[in-house]
Amino acid sequence: MLWQTSKALAGEHPEAMARDRETSLNPAVFGNMAFITIGAWQQGKFVGVRGHEPDGRTAKTQYDGNLAASAAIRKATRGGGSYSNEGSYFEENWQHEFWGDNYARLLRIKKKYDPTNLFSVHKGVGWGEY
Repeated sequence: MLWQTSKALAGEHPEAMARDRETSLNPAVFGNMAFITIGAWQQGKFVGVRGHEPDGRTAKTQYDGNLAASAAIRKATRGGGSYSNEGSYFEENWQHEFWGDNYARLLRIKKKYDPTNLFSVHKGVGWGEY
């Protein structure tokens, strides 16, 4: 399991914060002191490549460990949000975790400029809502 901690946006310069609040960032991040990434993976594993096939048991163990570690972090940091590009693929409350109060505004913008949902990504703004 990999743990990475980086400085978050708490205490950023007021001018930078004013600029950043106009972006899609979840507003919760402006009070966060740290950004934590948890991950586990089977590097160099490829379906159909002899000697490099993924091992289902290892993947399940890593998945379960990641969920347990994430649950502990989430319990200790309620409302802290998540960075959408590095958030969990399995995030259930993704609209709130990734974009917080910005989601409704972002969805309005998305529907205005992409009315047919041509640009759709897994758990991106508008995913599953068209």
